[in-house]
Amino acid sequence: MANVSPGSVYKHRVFCYSGNQAAVNTRYFVPTLSSGSAQTEQALATALDAIFAPAYKPAMHSLAQYIGSDLQNIETGPPYPVQLAATALTGNGTATGNPLPQQISGIYTIVTSFTGRGFRGRAYIPFPAANHATNATPPLMTSGYQTLLAGIADVCSGVTAVTFGGSTYELFWVIRHAPTVISPGLTTTDITGFKVGVNWATQRRRGDFGRTNAVPIP
Repeated sequence: MANVSPGSVYKHRVFCYSGNQAAVNTRYFVPTLSSGSAQTEQALATALDAIFAPAYKPAMHSLAQYIGSDLQNIETGPPYPVQLAATALTGNGTATGNPLPQQISGIYTIVTSFTGRGFRGRAYIPFPAANHATNATPPLMTSGYQTLLAGIADVCSGVTAVTFGGSTYELFWVIRHAPTVISPGLTTTDITGFKVGVNWATQRRRGDFGRTNAVPIP
């Protein structure tokens, strides 16, 4: 099994599920080894799952499930190596209250040191509970839910130190840019922070009456 490759770009996906709808949050990072000896990519996948599972579960209603996550080195290819899955911490959300409609999502904005549409992004966090919404018209995110979103965003913004197997890796979270004629290769920009607002977002592909979206985790 391959060891973590410092300086390579990795794709990390988090999978959640509710009813017949899957939600996938995709992010990218570049690791460096700051202490200890080289560890396997599977061990890193497991360590990341242990970070994201407790961050996601409180942000989801109790009928939704955190399924797990996977990891893939995309520095070379295609073809790319098979995704390495981590699902030991599969479990239901822990928020009380009825589910909000499945197309309703929490949202935070990703920022970098540069301006322009290509240097920012959004993350849509799935399956919030009714207790995460205020009684205002229209309903807004509660301050408690904003804190939960900030907790998720903080994990994958800037640099995250992950210690496992006696070693510590620093993960530099990045935006991956689509290839262009001028820059046909794999290019990235470091994520420097995030912003959490008060308004909800919608993802119609996750709607209660949409077609079934199966969980794509291996």
